[in-house]
Amino acid sequence: MKIIGISAAMAVAWAATAQANAFDDCVLKNMQGATSDVAAKSIKVACIRKSSVTLTDDDLKGLKVSNGFYGTFGMMRTPGFTAEVKNNTGFIVTEITFAITIGDGPAEMYRVDNFNYQEPGVIYTGPAPDPTFDMRIDPLKSKKFQFEMDRREIEKKKKWGWSLVGAKGIVSQ
Repeated sequence: MKIIGISAAMAVAWAATAQANAFDDCVLKNMQGATSDVAAKSIKVACIRKSSVTLTDDDLKGLKVSNGFYGTFGMMRTPGFTAEVKNNTGFIVTEITFAITIGDGPAEMYRVDNFNYQEPGVIYTGPAPDPTFDMRIDPLKSKKFQFEMDRREIEKKKKWGWSLVGAKGIVSQ
């Protein structure tokens, strides 16, 4: 009987310290009415967007961009950028804003909220089973991704640069 009491007390203590994040709460609240996989996936996508908050300038310092280049990707040879971001923040990153400059022109802001990477030579036959997989960069992880942006001036050997100027994410527990 003492073992059951001790186990129950430990379970209550563990439950009291376990906390869901805003995304988890949103999914739990809204998933009750879901009657199909399509509905469930739509709820998760809506919750990831609804639960994201703007990262502070201090938090942005925890995001490191590397291996960036401009080129084409995919079977359709889509023009755009490839980047890799290391997330050293306490957030699940759900959106990144880049400032991209070409030559002496003004910075163009570009928001990325899909961190998909099309591996060269691989043919994809459909969307990922869980669309939110491509909508997040988890804490202490790196993710390589591509985003479409047709800037043919870069191909004509114009200098270009970019910087990460904003991000959103979900607090990770």
